[in-house]
Amino acid sequence: MSLLKEKIEIAAQEAELKAQGAFKGLPPFIKWYFAVSLLAVIPLYFLTKAISQKTWTAKYLKQAVLAKPSFENPKPLNISETVVTTLGEKVYAAAAEVSNENLDLSARDIHYRFKFYNGKKEQVFTGPQETFFILPNQKKYLSLPRFETSEPVAYAELETDKDIRWQKRLQIPQITFGVSTPNSYLQLSPPAYAVEGDFTNQSPYLLKTARLTFILKNPSGRIIGISRRDEFTVKAFEKRSYKQLWPNVAAPDGTKVQIMAETDPFDPANLSTGSLPSGPASDLSRPKTSRY
Repeated sequence: MSLLKEKIEIAAQEAELKAQGAFKGLPPFIKWYFAVSLLAVIPLYFLTKAISQKTWTAKYLKQAVLAKPSFENPKPLNISETVVTTLGEKVYAAAAEVSNENLDLSARDIHYRFKFYNGKKEQVFTGPQETFFILPNQKKYLSLPRFETSEPVAYAELETDKDIRWQKRLQIPQITFGVSTPNSYLQLSPPAYAVEGDFTNQSPYLLKTARLTFILKNPSGRIIGISRRDEFTVKAFEKRSYKQLWPNVAAPDGTKVQIMAETDPFDPANLSTGSLPSGPASDLSRPKTSRY
């Protein structure tokens, strides 16, 4: 083994000596040519590498999947002037209309509260903080149905979150309500302005909570009454009746009632798919006899 190693080393040394001898025997200009070519290989390698990297990077960028925001510069909420109505001595109600002009953006869990001031611009009452949601291109009323204060209220304002987290959702559950034309009248005992009617859940969802907002307007269009109520466990396609009262509200002839029904489609706990009502065509039970 050592003999073979010595032969290989001797052969390598002989090859090296022959190469040196051959190189020394070359003309000077050829020696310079080899030296310059050897030195030029180094910058040529780095230049080729840079050009190749730039070329392939530009090609791959065209095919790359980049994350971009789905929307920019959403429009802010439009908030109308807050309307304050009197329900009796030192008892008031308030409402303001908000509208979302973004055609494909929605938001939920927006905080709001009403603030009330006297004629001296001094704050006399602050309503509780609540939250609301708003759908794309939607208008709705936010209300405070009843509050009491020891000082007269001259005006009010609605305060909402300044930084609203807008979202462009791929899908929003479609929940619609049918609201019948209400019957309104002056109730004598107890004295109150009464509105009766019904609404229908026109969706296949069982709703944990549905909210009805009532706005009374006199013949000239001015708001004279505000109220709201929450209905619970509204079944799919269920029709439900209501009766809403405004004590101490004198509504003139020609008063119009605007009723809005809604539910939160963004809350998973609010929606569930209960059993749908079955008709005679799907009822396989034994027919029941009636003595009538």
